[in-house]
Amino acid sequence: MACIRLRNAISHLETPPPHSLRMQPRSQTKQRPAGRFCDRLPMPLPLTADREAKLQKAIVERLSTWRSTTPKFPEEANVTNKLTPEHLQRRAIIYVRQSSVIQVLQNRESQLRQYNLAGYARELGFVEVETIDEDLGRSASGLVDRPGFQRLVSEICEGQIGAVFCLEASRLARNGRDWHHLIELCGLVGAVLIDPEGIYDPRVINDRLVLGLRGTMSEFELGLLRQRSVEAIRQKAKRGELHFILPVGLCWVTAGKIELNPDIRVQNAIHLVLQKFQQLGSARQVLLWCREQQITLPALGYSEGAAHVYWKLPVYSTILAILENPLYAGAYAFGKTEARTKVVAGRPQQTSGHPKPREQWTVLILDHHPGYISWEQFEQNQKALAENAHRHSRLGRQSGRGGPSLLVGLLRCRRCGRMLQVHYGHRSIRYRCMSGNIKQGLPMCIAFGQVRVDRAVSREVLQAIQPLAIEAALEAADQVQRGQHEGTRALQLELEQARYEARLAARRYEAIDPENRLVAGELESRWNRALLRVRELENRVSQAEQKSASAPVVSREDLLALAEDLPSVWESPSSDPSLKQKIMRILIEEIVADVDDGAQEVALVMHD
Repeated sequence: MACIRLRNAISHLETPPPHSLRMQPRSQTKQRPAGRFCDRLPMPLPLTADREAKLQKAIVERLSTWRSTTPKFPEEANVTNKLTPEHLQRRAIIYVRQSSVIQVLQNRESQLRQYNLAGYARELGFVEVETIDEDLGRSASGLVDRPGFQRLVSEICEGQIGAVFCLEASRLARNGRDWHHLIELCGLVGAVLIDPEGIYDPRVINDRLVLGLRGTMSEFELGLLRQRSVEAIRQKAKRGELHFILPVGLCWVTAGKIELNPDIRVQNAIHLVLQKFQQLGSARQVLLWCREQQITLPALGYSEGAAHVYWKLPVYSTILAILENPLYAGAYAFGKTEARTKVVAGRPQQTSGHPKPREQWTVLILDHHPGYISWEQFEQNQKALAENAHRHSRLGRQSGRGGPSLLVGLLRCRRCGRMLQVHYGHRSIRYRCMSGNIKQGLPMCIAFGQVRVDRAVSREVLQAIQPLAIEAALEAADQVQRGQHEGTRALQLELEQARYEARLAARRYEAIDPENRLVAGELESRWNRALLRVRELENRVSQAEQKSASAPVVSREDLLALAEDLPSVWESPSSDPSLKQKIMRILIEEIVADVDDGAQEVALVMHD
């Protein structure tokens, strides 16, 4: 009952009618049930006007006393207690950062909010305000160098910084090392951290605790987001539905599938590179042929966030990218590279793009989409590239380089298991096992001459390929005819593309008002350049056709006659040594060699 009267008295301070607090006559009040505890309590005295006035006065005095003794927690108290004139005399730094280039280009509002902190700093009383924004587009995970953050730390160490403004803790750091290092330095020099939520002094234990929790939560948030996104990407890639940037010659369609580029010229260029590699067996030879024939290849360019195809003379990496990409073989491959982290000068540094072995790829789905070659042909190409890389395949067989020794890169020592090397002397060529002697100082295992061994292996090879010689001759005739038209076909497609661009330039010129000379003059010059390009390509196509027509024609009859006398063709001085070496490697996987010192014989075991 007393509590009820107290609430009424407090409410009476806001609504003053005095009669509202008067008690009703006893006859109108509720009768209490008998036998309850409240029956034994003394009844309150009637509330007279004098008592009511005294009660109101006592309540007002108690409320005023309570308000005067209650601690103050508004923002004004924080600013007054933590932001001292000593802080205001120093500089204030506004740290601006966004994690990626895409955020810098698209999330403009977040960037604007961070820059607006400079105005907030001036409102608090700072005269000298400096903005550090060198870290726009850089992650704060600790794996990327941040020159802006390093500059911030160095200026704090000088003791001239009074406050560091940031939009939130994750802007400064998302790793514990940088975050706690920054808090420690701010506490030593007396600088405060300020965000839109309040002011934090690292020298105050409660603020230090709050800052530590914020840094931990920021680091945990980054790890959680990364874990969720990586797992979602992996699951979508396992279904073959994850979209990523495709190499030139392939494109995504609306149904979420991969198809060949509808541009016939692009398709022809990719087919041409892959076919030439099968003929020449070397990526560098394909490059030299394209340069000699002035064959341009497609490449991807980006402008205003969209990809487009442009044409250029190839370089070695262009040829290698086409040969090594499994997407051209109809396989969906994801996770072919990895990122590696190492500690340099006490700080982690991460590098990406390191290739992984095929068995460690995240996803590999064969026959996922139409390809330019089969998967079997792709594996053969990778094997040929590995054999061509002599520095990376010292323990395995290696491809020939066109020298007079036919078995170079195929012979393995039976005694130590190392590959034999070729030694070119003044009068003779010898195969020697010298790796152990060069690297470890061991005695040379075996050595023997080249002439008799090459002839013995050649006889075995000719016996194996003699039944197929006629078919090979017919295929060679077809390849000669195709080779004469490949370069001309590429130039014809390029000419067709140039003519289209000339017609497009003409339509653009005709659509503009002739009186607008500022625009018409530029469009006219573009049209003229397109016409000059067409004329240049027409001359090149004409020269290529004349060269193809004047080339000596190889008749099928001559090839069939040579097929019947295959040993004479093989031993002919005009035969290409690199072609013979290639034939050897098609039929022979490896030859294990040993020398019988007693019988003065060389024992060869061929593995096909």
